[in-house]
Amino acid sequence: MAGIMHKTSRLMAAVLLGCLLAGCGGQLLSHREIVRAVFFTAQDAGYTVTLLTSDQQSEDSAACKTFTGSGATCAAAWNAAAQTMNGQPFYGLMDLAVLPAGCSWPLAEEIAQLLQSTARPAPEIAVFVLDPAVQMPIQDQTPTLYENLKALEEKQQLHCGLQTLFDNAETAAVPVSAGGEYAMLFYDTAANTARQTQSPLAAQLAAILCGQSHRLDCTLPDDLYLAAKAAADVQVLAPGSVRVNLTLRDVERKDLTPAARPDAELQVAFSAAANREFDGLITALYGINGPDADPLDLCFWLQNRYGSTQGALRAELTLHWHRPGEG
Repeated sequence: MAGIMHKTSRLMAAVLLGCLLAGCGGQLLSHREIVRAVFFTAQDAGYTVTLLTSDQQSEDSAACKTFTGSGATCAAAWNAAAQTMNGQPFYGLMDLAVLPAGCSWPLAEEIAQLLQSTARPAPEIAVFVLDPAVQMPIQDQTPTLYENLKALEEKQQLHCGLQTLFDNAETAAVPVSAGGEYAMLFYDTAANTARQTQSPLAAQLAAILCGQSHRLDCTLPDDLYLAAKAAADVQVLAPGSVRVNLTLRDVERKDLTPAARPDAELQVAFSAAANREFDGLITALYGINGPDADPLDLCFWLQNRYGSTQGALRAELTLHWHRPGEG
């Protein structure tokens, strides 16, 4: 009996290994094109899709290939790109989708649905909107863009998953970048409008409030000459107005002037800058006459406590500092 069980276990292991190597599609992954990322760009006559795949013939594990197609729709362009491949595409390991620069909400929604239907089951897809400063065409730049965006994700602990575009019927927030710094683009789906943050600090505060990041790492404007890094946790309270408590842990502040200002002075300067950017976010995203949508989920807390929100949103930011080793 034990011998039969042992043989059965080995058979099941062999079957599972075969499914894994074949991507559960009957063809070995070594004979398929393993897609790591998809890039969309828009043109006057339609769209271009570039699929970035692993180069399995290279000894360099980071080596990659690109396949490009164009079409009147994003779906047609994707299909055209896939048709240029030597093997069948495998999307199970894809971890990045980049939307066109200046992407509208209807187009973002169309691409999100295309990703969900085509790339399933790729659970770790991160979504970005391409920085409009990137020069077209981007086909030859996609390997570098991929590396830069994945490095940005790791450095900033930033992740905007595909599900973000389906979670809220009224709003959606997506980072805009080509690597390095990033902005946050907020869609108002009902009004079909979009607003983008205007500074790295505002973008990082917005990403933290959206739950897409847990890291602050930026250089403040030239007049402050200050850089700061910290792990960030956010807590929202609603004791009448909205109070946002931002706890910064393992804080590193760096004076970029030769004056060597005291740390307490740097903390005051950073807190003042963060509060200015937070107030600007609230005004830009919620307006002065009351919010039409709730992009940062701040009104949610007021509605749960008081049943409704009236007039302009009143919100304040409080920073709590913790040095390395502190609780």
